Amino acid sequence: MENRRSIDSLDVAKFVAALFVVAIHTELFKGSLLQCVVFPWARMAVPLFFMISSFLFFRRQVAVGGGGASHFAKRLMGFYSFWLVALLPLVVLSRHDRWVTGNMIGSAINILVDVFYRGAVPGSWFVIALMISVIGVDFLARRVGNVMVLCFSLLLFFFCCAHSAYWPYFKKIQWFATASNFYTSMFISPVFTWPAAMLWVALGKFFAEKRNVLPCGRGVKFWLLVVGCALLWSEWLFVKRNFGMSTCDTYVTLPVVCTTVFSLILNSDFQWDGARRLRSMSAVVYITHPLISQCIHYVFECRLGCPSLLRIPLFCVTLSCSLLLANCIWRLSSRWSLLRLAY
Repeated sequence: MENRRSIDSLDVAKFVAALFVVAIHTELFKGSLLQCVVFPWARMAVPLFFMISSFLFFRRQVAVGGGGASHFAKRLMGFYSFWLVALLPLVVLSRHDRWVTGNMIGSAINILVDVFYRGAVPGSWFVIALMISVIGVDFLARRVGNVMVLCFSLLLFFFCCAHSAYWPYFKKIQWFATASNFYTSMFISPVFTWPAAMLWVALGKFFAEKRNVLPCGRGVKFWLLVVGCALLWSEWLFVKRNFGMSTCDTYVTLPVVCTTVFSLILNSDFQWDGARRLRSMSAVVYITHPLISQCIHYVFECRLGCPSLLRIPLFCVTLSCSLLLANCIWRLSSRWSLLRLAY
């Protein structure tokens, strides 16, 4: 078993990652100096979210000596179903154009794809992607081994990078553009489905089975992190200058940085009794902030007839509402156990 302090550091890291995700989605960094300074490294938030969740599952699997991913999948489906039901009226409004097409069969297919593959609740794609990836990694690792799973996951990750940061180049390759456009038209961009999560889930499994994935001291890891961050920033600058894209979701150098950061977090000496609470709140913040942000835009633009909040106020209001809701759910869950499904 891992000691408690390692879990505490992961819980806090997951909460910080949720804050960065809110900042990205409310465009806090857009069009400012912060975009150049912070945004490239803020992209580590989603990979770390996947790695932490994967590590915690496979760590438990190692501790009990085996077992499939069915229990983990049930927990995720409970979490996802809770928010799908709780936010159903807003979900229907946000998906109205896809779910009401005038063609009953087409509408039914879109509903099924959204609910079971894309994630019907805005911002919930990570839940479906995490569940599919954990089941897939667990299944494949039992049959072909971790190394083959990692190679396959890397190919999927490079596919996502080609569809994201390097799309202006790869769209000129006919077969790739055809395959990519087909996947996107059928579902959604691959960077918002399970192919983008497989690598991070596989790495989380590696850390769970062999904690010391990077067999070097903290000093070496620190310099590896510095080099990785420099490469990530250089890649971001290259993509921005050559392709005019400054808000991409995936970069080739992210695995180097995220693996090093995760190793440092996992082996940190941090310990705090409130860390578990932060982990629970981070899940609520992650899944509720997109709809909260959309509601704020709707109130200001459609009802008040004025521009929505500026980036900083929008970030602050969205985060405050999400944290308030998360705190209320945490407190009430001690009375109503059903609310524990919310995190």
